[in-house]
Amino acid sequence: MLDDDSQPTDITSALELLDLHKQAGGSPTPTVIDGRLPHSTIDVLPAAFQPRTLGDDTVDPYHAEELRKVLERRGEQALDSILVYWSGQSWFVVDGHHRLAAYRSSEHWRDRSIPVETFEGSALQAVSEATERNVKTTLSLMKTDKSTAGWRLVCLTDLKVKEVMAKADLSQSQVKKMRSRLRELLAKFPDKFTKQSLSTYPWQQVLQASFGGPEESIEIDEDWVTKLAHDLHARLRKNFSDKLEKNPDAFAMAIRMLHNGLPSMLMESPDWEEDRNAKLDAWTDERDNGYDF
Repeated sequence: MLDDDSQPTDITSALELLDLHKQAGGSPTPTVIDGRLPHSTIDVLPAAFQPRTLGDDTVDPYHAEELRKVLERRGEQALDSILVYWSGQSWFVVDGHHRLAAYRSSEHWRDRSIPVETFEGSALQAVSEATERNVKTTLSLMKTDKSTAGWRLVCLTDLKVKEVMAKADLSQSQVKKMRSRLRELLAKFPDKFTKQSLSTYPWQQVLQASFGGPEESIEIDEDWVTKLAHDLHARLRKNFSDKLEKNPDAFAMAIRMLHNGLPSMLMESPDWEEDRNAKLDAWTDERDNGYDF
């Protein structure tokens, strides 16, 4: 099992670790009896297989605790199977980090085997599968996480535009912008960047960074806005659970009560741009289709 000190911190080092496992003469994929594995034999590699940005945590503590409560209520009934990948030396979670955390914190499941599904493709294919599955889960990826996951696929794979769109739930224009940005940076700074090194940066930093001539020193710092957003998200989730999404009208009123201009500020935020444009397109269609010419 990997301890915190040996955990890779970015996708490049995570893929290098998986490659080392294969090169070291890793053993064939072990037989999984009855589709189950002891959860103590399953490791995590979030730098490769966890597209969500959760600060220093591999999982959202609130979501993992909610799943633990589900397990306690179910008794013998397990959660959906966890997708795992055999590196040649270890089983790694591709999709199901929160389910694994729930099993490990459950008294009833502490020493038991859990249902798994094995992924038979390559490490890069497993990264792509992790992105696609996380987009579809109930703990939805934030838009910044979706964009970064899509950027990573653009850098590391040969997937077509439509395939990246489907796996990361992004628009065609977003994916094309990413491919264009990748070509631009590789052409301007061939000695500084590679596809793999660029894949380690969050998309918002790659998009917003100001690049000059080839001699310019390039630094892409951690986005403090994203860090603050995750901090606020954790506080809201802790204090309000799912009350906000269940009561959007009350939440909207509360936001206006905080500051009368805050709704307009939110609508002008770059993070809401795609939602705003999609809604405007829908309203325009409704208006145009509603006219009787």
